[in-house]
Amino acid sequence: MLITNLEEISSWLRELQNSGFELLRFKNYPVDQLEMSWEYELDKHAKNYLMNQQDFTFHHIRLLFKKLKTEEINQPLVATVNNKEINVNPGGSRLMVCKKLGISFVPLDLILQKKEKHLINFSAKYEKIEEIGQFLKPFKEINSKIFFQFKDEFGGYGGKFWYQINCERQWHWCNDDTKEWILKNKSRVCNTLIDYYFL
Repeated sequence: MLITNLEEISSWLRELQNSGFELLRFKNYPVDQLEMSWEYELDKHAKNYLMNQQDFTFHHIRLLFKKLKTEEINQPLVATVNNKEINVNPGGSRLMVCKKLGISFVPLDLILQKKEKHLINFSAKYEKIEEIGQFLKPFKEINSKIFFQFKDEFGGYGGKFWYQINCERQWHWCNDDTKEWILKNKSRVCNTLIDYYFL
């Protein structure tokens, strides 16, 4: 792991704490308490594959299905609270795969204002992240140069504080077999859209 913006991480953690927000890290957050229209999303990305066989998101999800059948999620999904709802992003792809596979718990970094804590079910154990060493712990095994992004350029995640991990090697989490997979499966037709992920 090589972090390229360590000072920015420290500044972000300080600003978050000074603004009345907390970062709570759950090792096992219940998947059934994280809402998303996962079936619609899986169908949408399978349709995108049918229009463009190189579609990055489809192959990202397909490889996640392959990986998460046998391996646990190591890096937390990220969530913010907006309009009294927990919004997961980044981590939406992992969440929809978990829902389809019946995985019950995921690691989750939940960023929220202290006044919003009454909205959350705290039956799952968590730790409050305040120091940079705590924050970076789940990312130590990533064999890539890493940059943490703290500004939501699209404004769609609904939180003043948010983060996303960007890795120099995009496929750091799985072996990319996209070219071989397309050659093998490009002519195959499935009865349902979701079946394309499992060819």
